[in-house]
Amino acid sequence: MIWKRLFIPILFLISLAIGISHAIAQEEELPDLTSEEIEVTVEEFMERFSKEQIPAVSDRLNDLAIMYYQKGKYDKAIAWLFVVLKLQEKTLDKDHADVATSLNNLAALLKAKGDYEGAEPLYRRSLSIRESTLGKDHPTVATS
Repeated sequence: MIWKRLFIPILFLISLAIGISHAIAQEEELPDLTSEEIEVTVEEFMERFSKEQIPAVSDRLNDLAIMYYQKGKYDKAIAWLFVVLKLQEKTLDKDHADVATSLNNLAALLKAKGDYEGAEPLYRRSLSIRESTLGKDHPTVATS
């Protein structure tokens, strides 16, 4: 009866995807977050969702952050990408490819905002993860 074990997680992912898609289509706003609120928000997500659900939640939040970036709402995009990164750091291996991608995305937004000092350590950490997991000659390493 494997379908019974998969039904609830699949139903959750479908409803989450529909909810985020609706938010994007309706241009609904997530709240602006201070650095203190980022930590509280991460803890709320960790309490609300299982470790297995967090990657899907992180993916949808990343999509919303990119939408904010495209609208020029850099501070909001950066705050929500910090939420994504912190969720991933709590649930994935510290050298996971998704962590490297989130670091790179966050660094790119900081750079776009002109915060080069904030972006550099994130780029360096992303590069380090990708070099150690993929090897220095992998094409993805060149994008870090």
